[in-house]
Amino acid sequence: MIKLLIDKKRCVTCGNCEAWLPGLMAHVPRGFMAVESADTETIRQAIDSCPLDALTMEATNEA
Repeated sequence: MIKLLIDKKRCVTCGNCEAWLPGLMAHVPRGFMAVESADTETIRQAIDSCPLDALTMEATNEA
């Protein structure tokens, strides 16, 4: 599983990441989203689509 971290101070909720990971914007208040169903390339596309570099990812062993 991959944990997608959202820097709430940088995020302006422009929605670019939503094109790659639908539902991501609902997780902004929490500051992260656990991603199980998307492949790494899709996650990288979501990260790269953020104009303010508010997204990073980390691998996790959590289920």
